[in-house]
Amino acid sequence: MASNKHRAVWDWLQSCPYVGDLFFNAMTDKIGGTCLVPSEQLTEEYIDGSEKRNYNCALTRFQAFSGDPNDMANITAVTDLEELGDWVRKQVLTGNLPAFPEGCRITDIRVLPNESGYMVAQDFSQAKYMIQFQIEYIREAADGEDETEPGGGGTEEDEPNGEEPGGDEPGDTDPANNNETEE
Repeated sequence: MASNKHRAVWDWLQSCPYVGDLFFNAMTDKIGGTCLVPSEQLTEEYIDGSEKRNYNCALTRFQAFSGDPNDMANITAVTDLEELGDWVRKQVLTGNLPAFPEGCRITDIRVLPNESGYMVAQDFSQAKYMIQFQIEYIREAADGEDETEPGGGGTEEDEPNGEEPGGDEPGDTDPANNNETEE
């Protein structure tokens, strides 16, 4: 088990044969290196203080770029990223997930669609390519966060990323877990 989520994903990606040199959050424009750029998102806050969160990962890589006709360099670059995405999917199917720290339980990992293509920037000799995946997980309530009053919803403070906590508005409750009727 890793000491933090960043280290857990880093260690997990180190076992991928399609990664090569791995950088975290910043890299040089050296061809072939892969950079992990994470972000975090709160998606649901529960009455017991636990949270559903997304750990979003962008993997960027500089590869050779060619504007020449009949050159396979661009196909090779895209194929390399697709193999990395296939590796992530295979790890999920076999249960080989990042070892998130205690109190965090991964519920899903999915490769996100590349609707605008894999290439995100280019110059005359190389291009920056990117693939993204998302790790959905539950972060358990820290000791002392568990509410004892019925209907308690945790604190009213904003999350560090600016998102408002959810689940405290009428109608936000799970219909399977309450006896309210819809109007």
